[in-house]
Amino acid sequence: MIKLPDCLFTSCKSLTKFKFRGGGRDMTDFALPNIPIYFPRLKYLELTGVSLLGDENLTSKLFSSCPVLESLLLTECSVKFHFSSLILKHFKLDNYDTYDSTDEYAITVKLSAPNLTSLICKDYMSRDYSLENLSSLVTADIGMRVKDKENFAPERPKIYSELATDVREMYGARMIKFIRAVRNVTDLKLSSPGFLEVVSGSLDLLGDLNFQFCDLRFLNIVTWVSGNCMNALAYLVKISPNIQSIFLTIQQTELDTNSPGGDWIVGLSSFP
Repeated sequence: MIKLPDCLFTSCKSLTKFKFRGGGRDMTDFALPNIPIYFPRLKYLELTGVSLLGDENLTSKLFSSCPVLESLLLTECSVKFHFSSLILKHFKLDNYDTYDSTDEYAITVKLSAPNLTSLICKDYMSRDYSLENLSSLVTADIGMRVKDKENFAPERPKIYSELATDVREMYGARMIKFIRAVRNVTDLKLSSPGFLEVVSGSLDLLGDLNFQFCDLRFLNIVTWVSGNCMNALAYLVKISPNIQSIFLTIQQTELDTNSPGGDWIVGLSSFP
């Protein structure tokens, strides 16, 4: 457990930027002192490789002590994240890592930030997110994916085809919530082909036939050449009446790494 000196929380009233890098979230529990803390000028907070799961009130205590916080960046952090802010403008959470020994289903992220303008979220679909009141959002990069047992491996369609029906439906419903949450963006990037693969079977959950990305001008998508991905892509374009630019990246996928010659296959005709 890492416990920072008390003086950091009592003698740094002029602090405007704070970055902390731990030794990995399985090895670095972030502990706050048992004293009142307050960072009246802190605008930028970045935490990397730490766990915030030890105390359920830890995150609320930490973030509520930063009344003018504008930028919050969390990388490889285990969190139960409940945060509401009228000041926050930039939020990034990147939880792609090489291992994860925590109970993924126990980790939840709840964010309400009506003045947030940029959002980057790269995590696993097994985590439950609640993004509310993002009416000022301009740019978003969503990279939600399924955890692969093979560390460092790129996303593989096989992982998605092997999902149990109830799990796939749960993931689909969660990703639809992301689509709804970022509906006001001007610039949208979907950096996980698995996102489209899962969403394709849950588009009916949008419910509202009039749902549109009315403000969307720039769409950047990483995808596979599969029927599911192409259908989801076509639907997104259809509900974006003012789209001006589409940047499409086809991610090649090695269907069978043990096949002679290691052939690369694009199209994935065997994918359901």
